[in-house]
Amino acid sequence: MNEPNEAISRIFLIEDDVDDCEIFLQAIKEIAPHIEGVCTSDDDKVLHTMDKFQPNLVFINLHLPHNPGIDKLMAIHAHPPFRNIPVIIYTSWHNEAEIAGAIAAGAKLYVEKPASYSSLVAHLRTVLSLPWHTPEAIPTMHLKDGVPKTL
Repeated sequence: MNEPNEAISRIFLIEDDVDDCEIFLQAIKEIAPHIEGVCTSDDDKVLHTMDKFQPNLVFINLHLPHNPGIDKLMAIHAHPPFRNIPVIIYTSWHNEAEIAGAIAAGAKLYVEKPASYSSLVAHLRTVLSLPWHTPEAIPTMHLKDGVPKTL
């Protein structure tokens, strides 16, 4: 079983579905109790909340109601303190053009939301076991149905 990388201690999720937030954060705690997690969908406070929380890893849902996740991704990377924080797209959608656009905008991984809690735990375990202490060494990947595919 893959063990979570100790380089990650704070995860920030940008998600508009409250239930998805709770389930995601519960799965993180199950995998790695040492990791703190915060979830928000408040467009106006994302960067402010990130400034306060100082995450090591960010997950973004691409399909947010008021502001597309790709815009959030670009805003995060445009903000100097967050330029080097790895960003992972976390979405229900599978669209090759969208995947390519997210990767071109700076996303490190594209993770499709799984249909079950056990699959979510498996997906997150895979993501968290990557060598985040050297994110530049992690190949850009698409994780679907528990299978990572290098892009």
